[in-house]
Amino acid sequence: MNMYNPRRDRALSLVREFLRRSPNTSSHFLCLQRDKVGAGLLERVATPHHISQWPAGLCGPAALLFDLASGDPECYAKFGIDLFERGSAKIRKFEVKPNQALKIALAPSGMDQADWLTMASIRNSENSPLFDYDAASGNWNQFKGMTLPGEMASWLKKAGYTVVKDETSTTKFLAMSEQNARDASDKYDDDWVVFLFINAQMLNFHTEHKSSVLPDHWVRLTSKIDIRPNSVKFKVYTWGKGSYQVPTPQSADVPDGEKFQPNHDFTPEMFLKNYYGYVAAQL
Repeated sequence: MNMYNPRRDRALSLVREFLRRSPNTSSHFLCLQRDKVGAGLLERVATPHHISQWPAGLCGPAALLFDLASGDPECYAKFGIDLFERGSAKIRKFEVKPNQALKIALAPSGMDQADWLTMASIRNSENSPLFDYDAASGNWNQFKGMTLPGEMASWLKKAGYTVVKDETSTTKFLAMSEQNARDASDKYDDDWVVFLFINAQMLNFHTEHKSSVLPDHWVRLTSKIDIRPNSVKFKVYTWGKGSYQVPTPQSADVPDGEKFQPNHDFTPEMFLKNYYGYVAAQL
């Protein structure tokens, strides 16, 4: 049974008012529909972990928006509504102004329109002209969607987080240590928001043992990192799940929030093959 949450209820009211307005009122995104955007915003205010990048290569914005919808649902709802109706919006002091090319782009097939609107707008607004994110497919666009640690730290500062710590590497030549992961876990335990920078091989039973040379994914930590001599266990938000288990059970079909019972060992050595540090922040 959900507890009463006045901020969530006010956010839901904002979205319901948005849905009641005429479908033809002030739409700046020509390929998006008010009813679909509104339905997506309602679902994500109620259940933030349903935010999902799907095929769009937007894990950085997804992780940021998951944290926003979880902690400040009114700000999240207003951000989506203002983008749709005004063409630009703010996350506190973080001003997002997507260009016209994005506003006429189709959302990727299968991706919720509210997620495309909010995530792609952040990425497009922050990209240089050379790396404009305005389309929905192809490896080149996946590259354009990637968020570097300096960008993630910058977004958090502009979004009102007063203390931001970047402890990442973008290459295995500056390998992250077990102590770095312990520090990330301690910060989570001290109520910091913690984003892990990883290679997504870590999240698949069939690839978690393989070494990577570059990171390619952001996840939001949602538990402490339990590091023991022969095992590492923790949970993250990623890909529309708020309690994605690491290590991943051999069966991929594990309901979100299920009790954590990995069926195999995931050693610190395996973990470090795909770990590139963390960015942590406090409001």
